[in-house]
Amino acid sequence: MKNNRLTDISILTNTALLKILKAKQQPQKLKKENCTKTTLYDFASNEKLDEIDAREWFEMTKRQKFCDRYGKKIKNWKGALINFCKAKKQNRTQREDNA
Repeated sequence: MKNNRLTDISILTNTALLKILKAKQQPQKLKKENCTKTTLYDFASNEKLDEIDAREWFEMTKRQKFCDRYGKKIKNWKGALINFCKAKKQNRTQREDNA
């Protein structure tokens, strides 16, 4: 007697096949890494970001309970840190050019 499992393609319906294919195509979710001082400093040094700006960002967001200026929880702290450090660097160079 033949085994009647759902994996037998002759038995599967089109909708069941589509569900299986979609589930296989979805990317695996990466484990979120918490932002601690050590992970922040390691990331900042690997990305060659200014350590003082990174520390300032960490203290500021810690005071704000890891929310942005609009009160939304920061989901991608690495991206937020990179953007903050780039903006600080750009502001510094603009002030130096104007002086």
